[in-house]
Amino acid sequence: MRKRIVMVVEDDVATRRTIARGLAREGWAVVEAENGRVALERLRETTPALILLDLMMPEMDGITLLEHIKRLAPETAVVIMTAYGTVEKAVSAIKKGAYDFLLKPVTPDTVEHVLLRITEMMSLKTENELLRKDLEHRFQNMIGKSKIMKEIFDLVQSVAAARAETRRSTMYMGRLTSATMATPTSSSPSTTP
Repeated sequence: MRKRIVMVVEDDVATRRTIARGLAREGWAVVEAENGRVALERLRETTPALILLDLMMPEMDGITLLEHIKRLAPETAVVIMTAYGTVEKAVSAIKKGAYDFLLKPVTPDTVEHVLLRITEMMSLKTENELLRKDLEHRFQNMIGKSKIMKEIFDLVQSVAAARAETRRSTMYMGRLTSATMATPTSSSPSTTP
């Protein structure tokens, strides 16, 4: 079985290596990048399932890098890590496509929990796509070709799409709630790097 790839983008060498070692022990293939420019170069070489990225980095901040990642690899889940968390930053990151927003120091248990949620989300997404393709295939091969039957098939497909969107919205709201609850309300910086 091929290992899933995770990229760790962190300018602090000790933090980056600690996270990378923990992920490698959990069976992930880890790609490291010390800044946004290197991360984008590596992203052109490989497509990770997940990117853990620091918010505060020299040259390019995490939000700017997130925007580039979402254009280059929209299916890649991105988790932003920071010692300088506020509710506003968490909401902004999630609105721009981050899967989650973690406060440093990031513990192995926290990363494992987030990876589990992301893996479950990816499985649901894959299952949804397979079911949608199966549904489309079944409708294409149905005998009923009358206008009424076509309207019924279209209605069933729109209900299925609405249910999928409701699931995605529910997952988004759960992530947003979890990020805002885990983020302190003051904007004073933490002393943790």
